[in-house]
Amino acid sequence: MKRTILTAVFYLLLFSCKQPGNDFQASPGTPESLQEESKSEISFGKGRVNEDLVESLYAELLEKTPVLNELETAIENLQAQKQDSLYTFEKFDEKNKSYYNSTKGYIANIKDSLLRMKIKAIIDNSLDSYDLRIATNENLISTLGVKDKALGDLHLVLKLVKTLPMIEKYQAENKPSSKPIENVIRHFDKAIKQADTLAWK
Repeated sequence: MKRTILTAVFYLLLFSCKQPGNDFQASPGTPESLQEESKSEISFGKGRVNEDLVESLYAELLEKTPVLNELETAIENLQAQKQDSLYTFEKFDEKNKSYYNSTKGYIANIKDSLLRMKIKAIIDNSLDSYDLRIATNENLISTLGVKDKALGDLHLVLKLVKTLPMIEKYQAENKPSSKPIENVIRHFDKAIKQADTLAWK
């Protein structure tokens, strides 16, 4: 009896899994990143790792939008220019700071306390003068940092604003029918009813 019940349930479930409508086909014009087996899905062992869909969709958009491509090139160039513009000063500042840090050990080794205090005052004055000398550079670097952050934020916003309509269009045009699920539920109900009937005979 138990084997008969299990066999009946097995065949009913097997039949329900073979119902039509389970194969999903994306509508024409659907971005490649949103199609089945797209490049945005990378096989990884037995599982699958999904890439960042925002980046994938934006990359597809770049291929079709010259003005966005120009902006991306400009942003990349700006980052390179930023590093180049800072390089010389950072090296200069690094050498000066290294020097003043080294003076601390020398001052600490002077045995005469009055002489030690005198040379410390001279070094401190020199350091203060140096800080004033580079104040303009420091302020400009701070401003550059603010600008870089603002551009970075807007770059992220741009990606989201430009890809959101793409995913919403995909949602509107490709939502799968609920009929296959409803059909399987009906078969489950039928299997449950039959199993219940057979169990109590």
